[in-house]
Amino acid sequence: MTMSELVDINKHLGERTGEKFERKVVSDLLTYYGLASCKAELISENRQLTGKRALTLFQFHTRFPSFPVYLHAKVVTNLRKDHTVAALLQNFEGTRIFDQYCKVREDHLPADCSGKEFGLVLKWPYLNKPAVLHNQGASTECGARIVFRMRSHEALVLETLQSLLGGLRWDPNE
Repeated sequence: MTMSELVDINKHLGERTGEKFERKVVSDLLTYYGLASCKAELISENRQLTGKRALTLFQFHTRFPSFPVYLHAKVVTNLRKDHTVAALLQNFEGTRIFDQYCKVREDHLPADCSGKEFGLVLKWPYLNKPAVLHNQGASTECGARIVFRMRSHEALVLETLQSLLGGLRWDPNE
């Protein structure tokens, strides 16, 4: 096997991991808001459009455009070593998680969502549930979160996805 073939295999495995993670995030959102009955329909729609049995956040946002935070799921590798709480508190703007947040926000936030808050959902190595870095603001709900005040005076919040959802006041029927 050549080096190029190994790179292709690793890239494919990474894409599959990302798709699996995104599917779990969307499934969690649907379940949290009592919309689990939409899951099969969304998977079917995606299969017709792309040929894949996937569940994507793009579909979620298309189906529920009033959701207040535009979410994007990403598996960022090798977070364990350089993304401890101590490392985040020492130089947050110099971390890969901050860099990924900025890149994904710039590259994936649709033009029609420019006024919407943004959140990058991550597989965090120190938690067994998804974490989200977002600019929604810190909610008053119970839960642990880290608030980073940026040089630009924007506040970014790192918390679990469940904690963010608990602080949002959103009704899918409105």
